[in-house]
Amino acid sequence: MCSLKSITDYVVGVDLNDHLSAVRKIMMTQQGLDLDFVRADVKHLPFKPSSVDLIVGVSVLEHVPSGSLPDVMIEINTALNSSGHFALGYPIESPLVRTFFNSVEFNFSAEHCSKATQIRKAVKGCFKRLIKSKRLPFGGMPDCLSFYETVLVSKSEQFN
Repeated sequence: MCSLKSITDYVVGVDLNDHLSAVRKIMMTQQGLDLDFVRADVKHLPFKPSSVDLIVGVSVLEHVPSGSLPDVMIEINTALNSSGHFALGYPIESPLVRTFFNSVEFNFSAEHCSKATQIRKAVKGCFKRLIKSKRLPFGGMPDCLSFYETVLVSKSEQFN
């Protein structure tokens, strides 16, 4: 398994909440990383333009109102350097997922402002190159049989 330490010595985590101090300690101990966490909103990232190599957003964008997704994509694209990448993951609201969450009394639709189709559209509208996309549990499945999608996009035409 690839570790963050194999590709970088410094990582900045961004979250809207302050609950990440325990994660920071674990990552620093297990990975040997210089790791900072910043409390910020994905609509206003605390980075200079073109200063970031990679942004990872796992289970983030579904919490952004769909009307704000294009602006969030622009913010992420602005922070990335010319060869930067954006790795993301988001749930797919399928009948399978709805049934599971209903069984544990979790209102999936109420907790998620944006749907997978809206997230895909916003990403496609802002990034030049799709490198990889995979739906879980099995690649190539239609939304109705999937519960999560992971995507890697690049700001550049060339993969460096």
